[in-house]
Amino acid sequence: MPIRMATVPDEFQFRRQLERLAHKYRTLAALRGRREELEEVGRDGFPPEELSARKDAFRLIAGEFPGSLRELDTTTGEELRAKAEAVEIELATLAADPTLSAPAAAWIRVVVDYHATLRELLAMKLWLARRIGRDGEVTDDVAADFDAWLATYPHRVSPRTHDLAFLRALHHPPGGRLHPLVWEELAERHGLDRRELKQLVFGEPE
Repeated sequence: MPIRMATVPDEFQFRRQLERLAHKYRTLAALRGRREELEEVGRDGFPPEELSARKDAFRLIAGEFPGSLRELDTTTGEELRAKAEAVEIELATLAADPTLSAPAAAWIRVVVDYHATLRELLAMKLWLARRIGRDGEVTDDVAADFDAWLATYPHRVSPRTHDLAFLRALHHPPGGRLHPLVWEELAERHGLDRRELKQLVFGEPE
């Protein structure tokens, strides 16, 4: 079911998100497809120049879509191409009805939110590292400075507030990994459990 707004949304932002997501899947599909092509003929490596180009592509995609390179190991080239096509269908739907406020496909909404949330948490963690270092303490003063910085952060996912407990967990995430915090936020927003979220994003269960 398409999601609509009473007023016209920021169509450019919505369209741009979907265009870049389609680009992500097309790029991953090409990278995975090439790997599958070589594997079919019994090769497990790439020529030096191609390997260098692949590393450049990995860096660009990971920078724009943190966490996405995992899909190269969990999703086939054919599946990645199908995802790109699904996103492009959403783009065509938007072109026909610009009052739409979000993709109709739940998995696309989750994937967009996943990348945005992980990107935001990485930026927050980097700010904390620069502000207090690895062994510093998250105090009320640090939290106040964090709030001031966050107010200027241009890629906010939601207007939520963050207490000391959250900032301390972010500074030293459970098991040293941010993903538990990402899944927790996505679960709250989308009403899905961690297993369901991972299936939508990576095509794999917990």
